[in-house]
Amino acid sequence: MAQVSDPIDVYAEAFNPVRRWARYGEPMSPVRPVLWRSRETVASEWAVEPWRHHDVIGVTVELFGDWFAVSLSSAPGSVLGDLTTWLPAEAQGVGCIAERISAVRAAGRVR
Repeated sequence: MAQVSDPIDVYAEAFNPVRRWARYGEPMSPVRPVLWRSRETVASEWAVEPWRHHDVIGVTVELFGDWFAVSLSSAPGSVLGDLTTWLPAEAQGVGCIAERISAVRAAGRVR
């Protein structure tokens, strides 16, 4: 995923889907998919990194050694496809937490 070299403009029109989702829960969706990769060791460090791919805004979080990624502005029907498409081809051990927990491969394929 391409990290954002310049700050995301929270007042820009591109941020409106994030604003609607956070403020009003729109679009309605029971669960927003989150990618997850666990490590064998627990780490005390944490990090939050925003990213942008074209007009889609997302964030990755590293917490206690685990890695999470969520697309904040993808449409509900394309969020999982967007997330898995942006994974590097060599990504392994990535799961998806959504209505069910499943393994994920790059290029939009869920096992």
